Amino acid sequence: MFLLTIFSLRLYWPVWFGQTWSELKRVVRDPGMNPVAHALSLFVPIYGLFRIGAHFRVMHEQRVIRGLRSGILGQSESLWVLFAMWFVIYGLATAGY
Repeated sequence: MFLLTIFSLRLYWPVWFGQTWSELKRVVRDPGMNPVAHALSLFVPIYGLFRIGAHFRVMHEQRVIRGLRSGILGQSESLWVLFAMWFVIYGLATAGY
């Protein structure tokens, strides 16, 4: 994901965000989930961070519902690790430009 983000001029991250939200919409069966608006929310300062949290929270909930273990970390710790990964990936991709 890191290399795709860098080589796509940072456009891969919103595309991935929208595509996974579309898949989650299908799994959750919630017609109110809009993948395009969700992907565009990344460009809104502060609000985008809350949408990232919501994104990974839904991903985690689906993982727990399906009976998969979340590993060593609990839900909140997993979200913080994913936030940190996002900041590093996006920060490095931005620093390259």
